[in-house]
Amino acid sequence: MTEQRKSQARAFSSEVLFNSIKQLSHGLITDADVKEISAEPPLDMVRARRQEAHTAYEEILSQQQQRRQDYVKAIRARDLVSERYTFASVIHDDANSAALGAALGLCASLVGHKKVSENPPLLLIQGNPGSGKTVLCSCAVNYILSGSQTLTVRLVSFAALKKTQLHANDEDFESIRQKREIWQDFLQVDLLLIDNFLQDNKGLSTYEQQYLTELLNIRRQTDKALCITTSLDLSYLRDAVGPGCYEALRSYSVMAEQLLGQSRNQDILLHGRAL
Repeated sequence: MTEQRKSQARAFSSEVLFNSIKQLSHGLITDADVKEISAEPPLDMVRARRQEAHTAYEEILSQQQQRRQDYVKAIRARDLVSERYTFASVIHDDANSAALGAALGLCASLVGHKKVSENPPLLLIQGNPGSGKTVLCSCAVNYILSGSQTLTVRLVSFAALKKTQLHANDEDFESIRQKREIWQDFLQVDLLLIDNFLQDNKGLSTYEQQYLTELLNIRRQTDKALCITTSLDLSYLRDAVGPGCYEALRSYSVMAEQLLGQSRNQDILLHGRAL
């Protein structure tokens, strides 16, 4: 169809349309109104639909970004993660560079959706109290939160994780429900960081072995990554967690690193001398 015939067809369609509107309006639309409207350029429906689609896309994107911002604020507040801890801002030295590099590599592979092995990754970080384990975990959380719009992450101490599995005889239903929801979150997030695992250097109880093994197995089956920090000498890990839990750990693609040296915290001084 030539452009002239297309134009004639559009004009005819417009005239028919507006005459119908005029009849239905019972004289509220005059001939002058019809002529004025007919003189306007024809509506480009394809362009209009594209504009509508673009507007809808922008609105959806804005809503997604707002939800992510709300999620980031909630995680930082809930898990006590300071924004100032990042892999770029913390001090790197011979004592911590290997552990920080391993944690950065784990996070980068998750953000980049790079699967480095058949089994999900598990990073074990061993270090003395004060050596920077929690700071390293905070760096990892901030990397995930800032580097992805979709990945989920949680940082929890092992003591707090244990509380979700302990119920008092007089505990109300709402409290138990909340603990179950938190536990489900631990099972499902893309990266779970368990800080200060076996901090007291005591082995797991039989019950602790059971629910930790459950967590490890479910996360492995759903291909979810883990990072665990501990002050325990890793040569005692098998005895400390029990055979079943140890095998569940081994089912991951495990990498272990150390934070060397003593506490990075400042000394407490008394009359100018360290206590």
